[in-house]
Amino acid sequence: MLRRLLVPTVLVLALVEHAATGWAQPSERIQPTPGFAWDQAKVSDLTQQLVDGVVALRLEFAKQPAPAAGSNESQTYFKVSDDLRLIESESRELASRVAKGASQDESFPIYDRLRTMIRDARMDALQQVLQPSVLDRRARVRATLIALDPYYNGPGTR
Repeated sequence: MLRRLLVPTVLVLALVEHAATGWAQPSERIQPTPGFAWDQAKVSDLTQQLVDGVVALRLEFAKQPAPAAGSNESQTYFKVSDDLRLIESESRELASRVAKGASQDESFPIYDRLRTMIRDARMDALQQVLQPSVLDRRARVRATLIALDPYYNGPGTR
């Protein structure tokens, strides 16, 4: 019985994740670029874009109707909502520190924690049916993270 329930759930989750990539072929997806030398102005701009994107994602997610109270979906919905609140707070902290001149080494712990929080939220969100507008906002945040990542994790940056 459990297997009959898990197989459709896994397929739905795979479709949701695939839809988030815009149904693009692997060669068309945004690929991480090699590491970049630290550029304070560029990183500051990207971290502010990240804040703006996360705020838009959180607001768009909040527009979705909450599942029935007491259901597993309801608990997950509110967990994702709280994940987004925490990600927004951490994104603001990163942007603020970088805007004030924090170096790569100084801001890396915040960035690293933020990436972990985003991965955890992504796993929680896989249990939700997300509206296309939420998927679009999530894809925009992902694109900003992909642009920011080489400044923290590329070859020659650490």
